[in-house]
Amino acid sequence: MIFMRLLQTGDNFIAVIMFVGIYSAFHFATLEEYYVGTLHLPIFNGVSDGSVLIIALSFLTGCLGNNVWTTPAFDGTWL
Repeated sequence: MIFMRLLQTGDNFIAVIMFVGIYSAFHFATLEEYYVGTLHLPIFNGVSDGSVLIIALSFLTGCLGNNVWTTPAFDGTWL
């Protein structure tokens, strides 16, 4: 949720999709470890790769400033 606030997504459908996507990867990985007893992740997975992506984008925001996310990338008025 802190990263979504950092991106200034607001209260819209894209923010909900991002929230569900990020937390479902962590939730299902935790459930797998609980019920199976071990955590087997492929080389590319949402848990560790998502963390690296969030860290990299947070570092980019720290270097370039928060205004980099206010530049519109596409017209989302249909949402």
